Amino acid sequence: MENYCLTANGKIMVLEIGSWAGSSAITWAEAIKRHGKESGMVFCVDPWINYYIDSLDDKKTWVLRTMAKSFINNKIFHLFNHNITASKHDDIIIILKSYSHNLLPMFRSHQFDIVYIDGNHLYDAVLCDITNAAALLKDGGIICGDDLELQYEEVFSDNFRKFHNIDVCTDPHTNKRFHPGVTLAVWEYFKCEVSCWDGFWAMQKNNDIWEKVSIKFEDNTIIIPKHLRRTKLF
Repeated sequence: MENYCLTANGKIMVLEIGSWAGSSAITWAEAIKRHGKESGMVFCVDPWINYYIDSLDDKKTWVLRTMAKSFINNKIFHLFNHNITASKHDDIIIILKSYSHNLLPMFRSHQFDIVYIDGNHLYDAVLCDITNAAALLKDGGIICGDDLELQYEEVFSDNFRKFHNIDVCTDPHTNKRFHPGVTLAVWEYFKCEVSCWDGFWAMQKNNDIWEKVSIKFEDNTIIIPKHLRRTKLF
């Protein structure tokens, strides 16, 4: 995001699919304002609906159950609103409480500079989000997402295909936990290895051709927003 803002002209338009408590939305907004793109906007698409997805990983199942409790009485949605307001970025963050498969087709084509996908991690949902999001990107835009712990060619057996509608499982060869739906959907859409850093993946659209994203840091430093430095992971 920092690199994109440095080279882009005009306002930056970001579409985020899956917002949870607002951490990533605030990150996009801070980068936009830091680089003088105040006219830019961040659109957050999330139904904030209670859900439970079966998992073959006991630890992850506990996490999902804990997350599901956050939806009781709209707790997580209220927390999202609180965090956005407290960050003072509510002037450029637009909340769209809806399912992505219903809402994305309503946007006009070539509207966004960046689309970030971190919603439903099951195969059908991820592939649908990537397909719909790709049509919304401007030329030169970046589509990215989270939780690509293993790329397709790193998984040693096609047996994982039967788990494509399981949120997370463990690869028996590497003993790594990964999201099979994300792995399979990313591979089937792009048909190649994508740029990836610790699960965060990205591809850039240039003249309708998908290319890996090259990231350059002038001083070899990364600006980490305050809210992320205070974050405690599971």
